[in-house]
Amino acid sequence: MAKNIKEVFDETCKDVVFDEWLLKKINAFRIGFLTRNEDHIRFFGGNLTGVQVVRFTPHDNDFWCDQILGESEFFITEQLAKLPTIIPAFKVSSDTLNNSFVWLMHGFLNSSKLDQNKRLQGAFEVAMVMNYRYLTSRLYRHFKWPADPEVAAATYAALSRKFALKQYGNWSKTLEARSQDIIDKKSIHYNTILKMDDDIKVREMLNDTQGRIRSMIKNIFDVHIKIHTSGTKIVSSSSLIENEGEIFLKDKQGGYTQYYRYILDILGDKQSFIKPVLTSVIIKAVSTMPDKQFITTLNWLSDNCKSSRFEKRIEQLITDIIVHAFNYLYDRRNELQNTNDIVKSLSSLKGAYSASRTTEPLLLKIRKETEELVAIATNTRHKGNISSVRTGILLYVVARAMTKSHFLKN
Repeated sequence: MAKNIKEVFDETCKDVVFDEWLLKKINAFRIGFLTRNEDHIRFFGGNLTGVQVVRFTPHDNDFWCDQILGESEFFITEQLAKLPTIIPAFKVSSDTLNNSFVWLMHGFLNSSKLDQNKRLQGAFEVAMVMNYRYLTSRLYRHFKWPADPEVAAATYAALSRKFALKQYGNWSKTLEARSQDIIDKKSIHYNTILKMDDDIKVREMLNDTQGRIRSMIKNIFDVHIKIHTSGTKIVSSSSLIENEGEIFLKDKQGGYTQYYRYILDILGDKQSFIKPVLTSVIIKAVSTMPDKQFITTLNWLSDNCKSSRFEKRIEQLITDIIVHAFNYLYDRRNELQNTNDIVKSLSSLKGAYSASRTTEPLLLKIRKETEELVAIATNTRHKGNISSVRTGILLYVVARAMTKSHFLKN
């Protein structure tokens, strides 16, 4: 008779072989879950919480037991229930699939059929599936109905860098980091997984790993409720731009003058120039950009737009940015004529701003000048950061110009 959790799985799942075939099956299951439908793809690839419906279904449970463990969940559960360390009231640590995740990670880390890299990859794949299950379960508890996308966007914008989701930028990368932490040799649970000879420690590990996901969702949900209650929203891009998009695209005869004059008029007033609703849109659009350096540069431009040293440079740069954007979008007006969506316009401009090969003199001038000012503002020499912040600043100036009417009304 089995004496602990490990022995139950060793006996009931004795046909499981920890080799490359099992690794491929688990990887296929994970990728299939990640890309199951549009909701799954958008959720894991994005940073909104509660908008898309993502679920670890009973079918997933059955598949995991039948195809990965090779045994029915009912039979394994029946054998686990015979152990004095399995307490049904402890829902997380007595759950059959949760315990199977630990056993599978243990099996991969100790496999004689895989090299070290494949062992770690196997354990990582299992940890990811475990976190998918934990996360989707908590989402169901907190977001039984899809959340308002605008409230969710405002929630993400309000999160500090203390939130893992804010640090990593999307849910997939957040769970990857969490899973890597679980199997890292420095992890407090690494030896528990490696040896799996103490059921109490296995229980503690399951409670802790699930508890971290639970806290993550709870903390985001608390911010979500505050945003929802206060009525704060990320205004949709189409409502932000209103009719300005059409004017920006169609008024070729000197129409851009009003836009760069407007930006120059408000630049020195941070409250008028820097709008959180727009900074969040740009931060999302330029995912590689360091948020802090982007905001620092916007503040620096506002602080120095009237200084004797930088006034003329900044004024010329703003003018050039608007003139270039106006002409660029006008030339592509047929592509954009069916929409006044700011996101589509900015996406088109982003391609131009970040293109590695361009011979357009005005664009080269704008990029060079912006990079120099970003380097001064952020006191950094990191070329990648400077380049991404440059793109963000260029997009922000255009977005702020295109939303002129909206912010004058509100």
